[in-house]
Amino acid sequence: MTTPEETSLAQRAYDHFGLEYIKTFPNDVSKFESLIDDFLLRIPTGGHILDIGCGNGAHIAYFLKQGFDASGIDISKKMLEEARKIVPSERLFLMDMHQMTGLPDGSFDGISSITSMLYTNKQRLTGVLLDVNRLLKPCGIFFLVMLEGQGEAVEQEEYFGRTANV
Repeated sequence: MTTPEETSLAQRAYDHFGLEYIKTFPNDVSKFESLIDDFLLRIPTGGHILDIGCGNGAHIAYFLKQGFDASGIDISKKMLEEARKIVPSERLFLMDMHQMTGLPDGSFDGISSITSMLYTNKQRLTGVLLDVNRLLKPCGIFFLVMLEGQGEAVEQEEYFGRTANV
């Protein structure tokens, strides 16, 4: 489980670097559009989708445009401010993916995590996946996009004078 201190540190980091992050990684739907469309074919028409780590909201906006009931969570207030420029604010929630306890069980037809699971590690991933399973309706679909790499790595990053393993 994530400690409040870890959540606070990650939140402050994304709030601080959020706009630069969006410029570097614009969360461009076109990069994964064929995969996203395949995911959407498996969700009932008008189904409810949760986007974990929604960033600037581009994927939620795409889901909504395709006729789905979509909402998203992100740990960063700044990222959610960017998302609010294209997604109605009532669809966006400030939440750590490691602590999704406020969401009701079995409430989503689909859950997407498009590269956001990169920001966890093996020890914390199990809890996140258990929450995903809890949140999905029976026969719900989990859409996970990861980047190719060579094993797991821990990098130390300096945020606000403190070192964090990410």
